[in-house]
Amino acid sequence: MPKILTSNIVAALIVCFSSMSFAAEVDYRLPKSYAVTEQSIDLTLDPASDGFTGSTILKLTVHEPVDRIGLHWVGLDVVPPQLTNSDGKVRTLKFESGDYEMWWLGDGNVIAPGQYSLDITFNGDYSRDALGLYKTTFAGRDYLFTQYEQTLARRATPMVDEPDSKIPWQLTITAPEGLKVASNTPVESESKSGNLIKRVFKQTPPMPSYLLAFAVGDFDVTPIDGLSVPGVIYSPKGTGADTGFAVSVTPPILRALEKYFGSDLPYEKLDFVAVPDFSFGAMENVGLVTYRTELLLRGDTASGSAAVNTVNTIAHELAHMWYGNLVTMEWWDDLWLNEAFATWMASKIVDQMYPQYESNLQLPQASAFGADAVAQSRPIRKEVKTDEDVLDGFGLNYSKGHAILNMLEQSMGDAEFQRAIQTYMDKHKWSNTRASDLWAALATETPVPVNVIADSFLELAGFPLITFGEDGVVSQTRFHNPGAELPEQRWQIPVGTRHRDRDTGNVVESVFALSDQSVVLPEYSKAEWILPAAGGNGYYVWHTGDQRYKALLENLGELSNREKAAVLANSNQLLQGDIIGIDQHLQLLGGLLAEDNMTLALSAVNGLRGIAGMYFQSDLQPQLKAYITRALTPWYERLGTQTRADDSDSARDLRPRVLRTLAEFGDKPELVAEMSKLADKYLTQPESVNPRLGHEALRIAALFNGDEAMAKRYIAAYRETNNSNLRSNLAFAMYFGDRTAMNTVLKSLAQGDIQSGDVSLVIMGLFYASPDQRVLYEAFDGYFDILAAKIPEFYRPTMPAYTSASCNSENVALREAFYAGRDSSMLTQLRKSQESTQNCIDTAERGYPAMAEFLGGS
Repeated sequence: MPKILTSNIVAALIVCFSSMSFAAEVDYRLPKSYAVTEQSIDLTLDPASDGFTGSTILKLTVHEPVDRIGLHWVGLDVVPPQLTNSDGKVRTLKFESGDYEMWWLGDGNVIAPGQYSLDITFNGDYSRDALGLYKTTFAGRDYLFTQYEQTLARRATPMVDEPDSKIPWQLTITAPEGLKVASNTPVESESKSGNLIKRVFKQTPPMPSYLLAFAVGDFDVTPIDGLSVPGVIYSPKGTGADTGFAVSVTPPILRALEKYFGSDLPYEKLDFVAVPDFSFGAMENVGLVTYRTELLLRGDTASGSAAVNTVNTIAHELAHMWYGNLVTMEWWDDLWLNEAFATWMASKIVDQMYPQYESNLQLPQASAFGADAVAQSRPIRKEVKTDEDVLDGFGLNYSKGHAILNMLEQSMGDAEFQRAIQTYMDKHKWSNTRASDLWAALATETPVPVNVIADSFLELAGFPLITFGEDGVVSQTRFHNPGAELPEQRWQIPVGTRHRDRDTGNVVESVFALSDQSVVLPEYSKAEWILPAAGGNGYYVWHTGDQRYKALLENLGELSNREKAAVLANSNQLLQGDIIGIDQHLQLLGGLLAEDNMTLALSAVNGLRGIAGMYFQSDLQPQLKAYITRALTPWYERLGTQTRADDSDSARDLRPRVLRTLAEFGDKPELVAEMSKLADKYLTQPESVNPRLGHEALRIAALFNGDEAMAKRYIAAYRETNNSNLRSNLAFAMYFGDRTAMNTVLKSLAQGDIQSGDVSLVIMGLFYASPDQRVLYEAFDGYFDILAAKIPEFYRPTMPAYTSASCNSENVALREAFYAGRDSSMLTQLRKSQESTQNCIDTAERGYPAMAEFLGGS
């Protein structure tokens, strides 16, 4: 058991910390003077057409006299609604637009308290940006899908499109005969009229509008046997045979989740849909979970990162059936309640069920620190008025929230945390909650004030830097990038440590609370080395002084693999913060490369790639190439260039990255030719090449040999293949720096040859492949407005992030000039991206002397 250094950790953490509170009656939310209690929707849909017609009936309860009723809709043609009271009296309402996509309905007279029915007829066009109710084409067939989170259901139907309006829904869809139609619930009845089939779906249990879903098209249907409820996978025609891996892993994942929650899946069925044009990775719609096609269409087997991505995504979405669906956040300011818990739960399930993937070595804080360190970062719990507010720091809901939950669970204990979660779910099922409801449930199982800990991390931007002084003084300050002027903050931090006592030689495990700016803990003054991230957890960075940090790096063998991963995540941030030198960081990378664990080695290879990106265009390039070649040759010789039958999952991930890094940044020109041949084979016979290896081969071929002919070949393969993994890999591999090739790709994007959900991936590839981006920006400028319109609307404000400046000051200036005067919604992301890139440039400049010395002596 860990030693408790602070005599009263509970008392130390119970400090005054005021939680944020947002009033319910605000202008960006509809008033509570009335409520929709249930809604039916009747749609006529045909994928061969450009639009749809529909009608809806909303059952209303008016609590107090009002002169108007507010609903949401966007882009619909609406006939004046009919309001009918309980006596059958009908009133025709006029409507006018308001802020926040609200429409206000009324006839100039008061609407008295009582029960009403509101009938609305409407029509609209299908979206083509993979959001709302949208149309897409795959292998010559048209399909209709929905993506309603966050606030996109209003594109298809007038409604109260807010998460705390959690009501039963009744959906009816009329579609051409011969097409399959699926929705959240099973079909209750069918009728035929001419060549049209009308399907009435069973009423849903209470749920928010963003979880409504349906799909229409010519699908293959594959059963998922072994679930506690019926389930199938709908996939585009001709792809059903590729669902084997997803079919095999889903039942055990669901059983593990049901066991953790202590309850069966709370819905009547569990269907999946493989969606060929998707703006997200997946979506947890009740009873009809949608996924990017490659996640479900791996074939009968999958390995390495491909397998991890599939099992982790399935576990994440199924965890949402409880976190988010059964119990829903009241408002978008608590979106982290959905996403952090589903991410944390998925990680827990995958670690338990599939230890061979070593996904526990992918630490959430490692992916969160960089985004959370910038001056423009905002708390993950913040006031949310619009989708832009949701998007600002969107990924931190997942990564930072996951890291915080790891910390809370470690503070409470696994069993106590699980019991509290079961209590929380049982008490609040079918309803909405706020963070305070969760804290109340956790408090039933622990004296640790988890609300105080969590609120400090959720409601403050950034994260703490904990410093261990030689005299035993442990202090906290806000981490910031050099030159950034940020207000100081104070967190309530449970710190788990391991350290070696200098006198006894024993390794001691300890826990203490850091609630003040500093605390004196004499035990640490006698430490030879300190690891302030015991178990690999903790949403903070730390430094223990140069000598003790050096000793820690020399004693990595004393740490678990997860703790080694935590040291690497910490080192990345210390380097960015100018707290350690690049030589210390490279020492750590070298130590991890010398480890036998391939997952850690992969992280080290990616770390080397980051260093290479800083200096490859400098006069250090020859020495850098020689160093990377020496550093990676042992793994190259051990792994070879071909997939082997006895490969571990981690070997199938490490090999492609080693080969690409040697080809791109090392001194092995023969690898470029070999990987280019492999890319050609992958394009013609995708089933014969490991998809991860094929992916990196496509990138190397494009980087070194990418001309107009190759660009056209990649685009044609993307359009024509039915292999979802190849298609996805091509979208991620458009690494063309040649002027004619990049123009070919940009023209193809503008023509719609690339699905909306993949457009940003292709843009990112072009900018990665262009160290000097002047020519690219000249071409990009002519296509920008068209391409911005093709990217899913939700993501358009993040356009500056797709146009990476590659740690290059000239590119920073080009990006600044390019976005000047453009859509103001892009400004926040521009500022974040510019700061991150400038920090990379500054880190490279500061580290240049040490890097030159290191390379000269390596």
